[in-house]
Amino acid sequence: MLLNQLTHIDELKIIDSNILKNEDIYLTSTSNLVNNNVLSIIEEEEIIKLNPKEGNFFVLNSTGKFNSLEKINVLFSSIESQVEALKTLQNILTNNFKFTEKIYTVISQDLGLEKLLTTIGDQFKDKVCLLDSNKKLLYNPYDFNKVSQLFPLKYISATSSRLFAYLAFENNHDEEKNIIDYLNSIISNYVYREMKKLQTSYDSFYDSLKGLLNKDFSDEDFELLKNLNWDINDYYEAYFIKLEGGLFKYREMFVHGNRFILDNPQYLFSVLNKNHLIIIINKTKLNKEKIHEEILDFIRKYKLDYYSHNLKNNLLDLNKAYSLAKYIFENEVGLQSNGQNNLHKLFYSRIGNLDFLNILIPDELGPLLEHDLEKNSEFLQTLYLYLLEERSLIKVAEIMDIHRNSVVYRINRISELVDIDFEDLKVRYNLLIGLEILKELYPKLITL
Repeated sequence: MLLNQLTHIDELKIIDSNILKNEDIYLTSTSNLVNNNVLSIIEEEEIIKLNPKEGNFFVLNSTGKFNSLEKINVLFSSIESQVEALKTLQNILTNNFKFTEKIYTVISQDLGLEKLLTTIGDQFKDKVCLLDSNKKLLYNPYDFNKVSQLFPLKYISATSSRLFAYLAFENNHDEEKNIIDYLNSIISNYVYREMKKLQTSYDSFYDSLKGLLNKDFSDEDFELLKNLNWDINDYYEAYFIKLEGGLFKYREMFVHGNRFILDNPQYLFSVLNKNHLIIIINKTKLNKEKIHEEILDFIRKYKLDYYSHNLKNNLLDLNKAYSLAKYIFENEVGLQSNGQNNLHKLFYSRIGNLDFLNILIPDELGPLLEHDLEKNSEFLQTLYLYLLEERSLIKVAEIMDIHRNSVVYRINRISELVDIDFEDLKVRYNLLIGLEILKELYPKLITL
């Protein structure tokens, strides 16, 4: 920990300081050791007698008597107890050492950018991200918008040194500037290498997604996924959007040719396949739902057909979900999301194309259908709700917003037109299934 940092720690009760060289302190001692990395705890009278010519000193119970012309570093404190000072300083240095150790562990074990940034964020109790040299977002595991303070990251090689990015904090850390600058000197080259690797993986993963649509996902693709800090078993959601006409029509949706404007290697990738835009969102990495609304904004603006589906914990299900989306588009099912929760729509849209469908509809419904088409009588709608609500006249009246007596009249008229045994469970069940089929074929006659 740098000496300048210690001056900002309240527990040390620093009154004044005289720091000529900002040494990195690892240890504290009560034996007046002279070492660049040791802070010696000393009484004011003792340091006056000693009058050292070098070293780093923490002066107890200071009244400001000591003044040296030598090149030494001195922290003046109002702490009276040597034991208290030793304990406080050692705890501070130990915690700092643990943090530095965590940073070196991330780097040595190559745990990736997300682990590095979350470790830094935990230490400074703040949200932190990476910006490029033009202060544009590079990587942001916390998914936050406001940045208050930037600290430059410089790549240093044997032949050159250049600023390539910034470590960006949501809040100000003026008092911790020295330690963050020191931290950046440790992490800069690692961040540079990781960003290069991330960009390479980012560019290559588009081809991996195209392969995945055709059930082709190789060991190399798995490695790219790992480089992006994604896992095959993360929680994914996919959007399938049908585009009509050339991409120029949707130019506001894309950047750099055919990349969707919201693409972000932290949590979102897209790929174009013929006239379909497929968007993959890693919901394990995404901390908020704003991205969904942004996608829907484009969909609403261009009045696009779309279908979204949770892949849950298997990215390899993308091919199946895409096949389902294409079926929905080709058959004009009108389903936009949650196919698992709308199985009846998918089922009836499929059998609706079958030539033998008419022989599946119970005979009793034929006269009622004919009567509704000719007289606009709402018999099918009334019967559907009557069976669905387990023959409750009151509930049917409430749903249709009519008087209970009107429901009674319609049920009586239905019984005059066709012979229905409402006491037979099997009859009621078959009628309800038949009405569900008619509901898909004649959506204006039967609504819910």
